[in-house]
Amino acid sequence: MLLEEAGAAAIIVSNLTGLTIFETIIVVGVGLYLVYGLGSIALKNLLYLVGPGPGDERERVRRQIELVLSDMGYKPRRIRVESYGTFAEAEVWVEYPARATLDKSFRTSVAIARSLVARIPELLRAVVIMVPVRRTLVRRYQRTGQRR
Repeated sequence: MLLEEAGAAAIIVSNLTGLTIFETIIVVGVGLYLVYGLGSIALKNLLYLVGPGPGDERERVRRQIELVLSDMGYKPRRIRVESYGTFAEAEVWVEYPARATLDKSFRTSVAIARSLVARIPELLRAVVIMVPVRRTLVRRYQRTGQRR
């Protein structure tokens, strides 16, 4: 549509002025715009083929993972997303209480991974690592009496 409008404008301006320079400038401008658009598409496809994928796609998947984890009530410590074509794989470190048993931590990590894969369509695999969070205990000493 843009190409047709620019061509029409070029023809009208050329007919009104009697010069073809305006038509040439508009056609060259539209051509450069098309080359720029095709170049960005080619770069994005090249990044998909090479492996890392475009940064904006990885960031979008990362934000979706953060939203899912916050809905589930977990706090992510670290999220790493790798792109494979149009699909992604994630490694997520989730803070979990240190007093939890190993079995409960394992079951929770599997449940989180399954939920991430089910709720995010681009995600093929999610590895969830439970990171123990130790709460620091603050001790306050009180004076019991004065020494003599």
